[in-house]
Amino acid sequence: MLKETAKQVFRLLESGRLTIKISEKYALKDAALAHQAVESRRSTGKVLLYIVNESI
Repeated sequence: MLKETAKQVFRLLESGRLTIKISEKYALKDAALAHQAVESRRSTGKVLLYIVNESI
């Protein structure tokens, strides 16, 4: 059941019928700041953590 639901969600995302609002982006090293943004309800959408590959 979970797999089928996930497939449906991804189909909706791919078709553009479902969108995700990303309000803020933080490098993983700034996860504490991201957590503060969520706790303070400063963000109005999703908060995204991303990995910075500093070895490049």
